[in-house]
Amino acid sequence: MPKKKPKRVKVKCPLCDFETDNVHTLFGHLISTHCDEEGFFYQGEPPKPRYKYLCDFCGEIFSSEDEMLAHLVTQHPEELKEKAGLSDEQIEAIKKELGIAESPKKEERS
Repeated sequence: MPKKKPKRVKVKCPLCDFETDNVHTLFGHLISTHCDEEGFFYQGEPPKPRYKYLCDFCGEIFSSEDEMLAHLVTQHPEELKEKAGLSDEQIEAIKKELGIAESPKKEERS
């Protein structure tokens, strides 16, 4: 009998109303939203965030939009196609704009 996948449980940020079902996304949220320059969590008025961009798919955090876009098109192209409705051509255009070399295509074996 195949094993059932465990039910995804929502986890809530202890410092705000943010919720997710992915602990990595929560960790990224905590760092990007509630962590100061020295890496300490704060209470009260938030300092300027160290990181401005958070990957919705894996929770990795980035300091620039270009870094996050490069991550998305190289690490999550299938998710971008499904969730954002992007085509292969659009993803390749983003890669070209960001200066990301196209990955070499595997040669077919005879």
